[in-house]
Amino acid sequence: MDPNAMEQIGHACEKWGAFQLKNHGIPLSVIEDVEVESKHLFSLPAEKKLKALRSSGGATGDTMQNYQNQMKVLAEKLTHMILNFMGMNSEEEKKWVGSKNQFEAIQLNYYPCCPEPDRAMGLAPHTDTSFLTILHQTQTNGLQIFQKCLGWVPINPDPNTLVVNIGDILHILSNARFHCALHRAIVNNTNERYSVAYFYGPQADYVISPLVLNSDVPCFRALTVKDYLSIKAKNFKGALSLITTT
Repeated sequence: MDPNAMEQIGHACEKWGAFQLKNHGIPLSVIEDVEVESKHLFSLPAEKKLKALRSSGGATGDTMQNYQNQMKVLAEKLTHMILNFMGMNSEEEKKWVGSKNQFEAIQLNYYPCCPEPDRAMGLAPHTDTSFLTILHQTQTNGLQIFQKCLGWVPINPDPNTLVVNIGDILHILSNARFHCALHRAIVNNTNERYSVAYFYGPQADYVISPLVLNSDVPCFRALTVKDYLSIKAKNFKGALSLITTT
């Protein structure tokens, strides 16, 4: 990666809550294999798709261990840089990087062609709950990120580039210093679209509390990931506002 990657990533987290990542070290062949498997899965009839349904205690429905292992290595590298940029001390960082306390999940998404795309939404506007999300998208436009001064900004796909979104958990940990990216997916009437999302974050019993430096005041109260998930399940768009301290 670029020697200035940490600074560039940190500033992107502050301004956008998302960034595009090149030279990430994951072979294109690994990504392409997952894309092929994803397309195969979504081409199956419903009764065969159900055989790939994830178990109630599982995070991943399909057998994509190689992809998940490489994504975890990348997620840990990004987490190390992000936490260092934030100023977290090494002892606290050990709870995040290289520990066995992380939750992982892979989600495959399929957006078919739509005859009236202006009357449909592929994926409604939302923020991810995770610490961060690493996304691969096929060569069809659809992903958009909201920027306050610009509105909805399209993120054009590139086979050698991954998209990283900051989620609610990192937004809380950064004491609102980093944005959690509000994003959506739109559909079109000519091309179908696939994407593969890798979610990374702490386990349900981990207590999230803002990293407060110097004379900063915490913007959020401390709570477990499980408790935050429960709040968000009932208040999908307003969960963060319900745990603010100001």
